[in-house]
Amino acid sequence: MKKLLISIVILNYNKPKETLKSIKSLLNQTYSNFEIIVVDDASSDNSVQLVKKTYPSVKLISLKKSKGRSAHNIGLKKAKGDILVIMDSDMYASKNFLLKIAEKFNKYPSLDSLAFNLKDPSRKTVGWQPVYDPKDMLGEGFRCSSGFPTMRKSMFKKVGGYNPKIFLYVDEWEYFIRILKAGYKSYYFSDIIAYHTSPETPYKPIMRGYHVVKNHLQIYALYLPVTVWFRFLNHHTKEFSRVISKGTANRWGTIKGLFTGIWFFLKALPDRDVLRGENLDDFMKFYFPQKGEVIVTKWGWKKE
Repeated sequence: MKKLLISIVILNYNKPKETLKSIKSLLNQTYSNFEIIVVDDASSDNSVQLVKKTYPSVKLISLKKSKGRSAHNIGLKKAKGDILVIMDSDMYASKNFLLKIAEKFNKYPSLDSLAFNLKDPSRKTVGWQPVYDPKDMLGEGFRCSSGFPTMRKSMFKKVGGYNPKIFLYVDEWEYFIRILKAGYKSYYFSDIIAYHTSPETPYKPIMRGYHVVKNHLQIYALYLPVTVWFRFLNHHTKEFSRVISKGTANRWGTIKGLFTGIWFFLKALPDRDVLRGENLDDFMKFYFPQKGEVIVTKWGWKKE
């Protein structure tokens, strides 16, 4: 097996405990040819000092201003690896995580991007697995909607990094659209396992409501043909009404996201680059999953 160099880029914001756990899990891997890059997204706590002190061999990039998801881009651009792995600080890896990633990319030369099985260590949820198509396979991998990909460096150079205008949330869908437009496919491999703790923070509910609405409106403007706007608006209007009536997410953040999002929608229109043809069909298939067509693990859908 070719000894591929794997670069793991971890994004930290005020989560030093989780970041140290993530680094430790990577240093205990059965695969040895890798580098770890931690991008600190302008943390206000002692994250930078703790990472430096505990793991001085880890490459650390400390930002002065928070960039959200696109902070990953800085680490990805500095990465030397053949394969790039994107992780958040609240994720940690199983012991054979990197070995299995290297095996897949060696075994399948046509594989440009993969998604792994992200489990909830508390077992309260199934974790995060992408929507995937059981009829479209590469070996034991399934074509999927991954926008949080592990990818060859060549793909990153063509697709680019995360959109700096999509600060947080919905960034996976925006990146998936650009994966499609660049002519790449992602495949989900359930035997590549990592864990996601996802601790709640005081700002998280407000940010989620705000950015989910605002960023969806930007995606409308950037990529979606007018012919599908009604379907998306119908879906998101129902979601918005549910939030406001039942408080299933932060109401104030959601309302603020709507009004701010209208401005961002108008600003995004000049950069419009519409999805069409097979790429649009693929996006719609994964965004609006139909039972029997694709698998959504969190909904308990089984192969038919």
